[in-house]
Amino acid sequence: MKFTIRSVVLGMAVLVTPLILASPASAVSLTFGDSRDLGLIVSGEPSSEAAEAGYINTLLAQPLNSGPTTVSGHAYTRTGASCGACPAATDTGAVTGGNGVATGSFGTGYTYLLGKYDGPNGGDVVWYVGGLTGTFDIPTDGTSGGFCTTGACGLSHFALFNPSTGAGSPGPTQGVVPEPASLLLLGSGLAGAAWRARRKRAVVA
Repeated sequence: MKFTIRSVVLGMAVLVTPLILASPASAVSLTFGDSRDLGLIVSGEPSSEAAEAGYINTLLAQPLNSGPTTVSGHAYTRTGASCGACPAATDTGAVTGGNGVATGSFGTGYTYLLGKYDGPNGGDVVWYVGGLTGTFDIPTDGTSGGFCTTGACGLSHFALFNPSTGAGSPGPTQGVVPEPASLLLLGSGLAGAAWRARRKRAVVA
């Protein structure tokens, strides 16, 4: 079978284009008060994954746009953001990011992300992250959210709950695919090679 440069370029284009389209955009930036912010839990101690799953479920049980409501010594403030029929959070398969780390990867997906912010007026902020994949970042300080008014309120850690099938530990390298820029560069080089070969053929003819 005879392969021409044109057929090779077209074949490469067929292979490369889906990768470009599937490549992730910039990281998902979750912020206080955004459309996925489900609410705040103040004085959320201890901070084990099992305890944090319980805090999330208590928060979800509060009416939208309510609080602060004190339950077992913790104050729950529920935002107006809804996740529909929110599934119960469980510590099964939950993972926790490193101390002070504000970035990570959803892998194949999780349902909830809890950011724990320390300090005298700190708290736990819960985001609904169902359906999100790729990398993410969250605020590093609770002061910007308005719930930490005095003293330091830096990020202690984040935790992801209810993994999708196959989800693994959070990390900046999980699920990485070739970046669009690299793939576009490869495609441009192949197109240039095809143009040059065609031009050379036209000159010879």
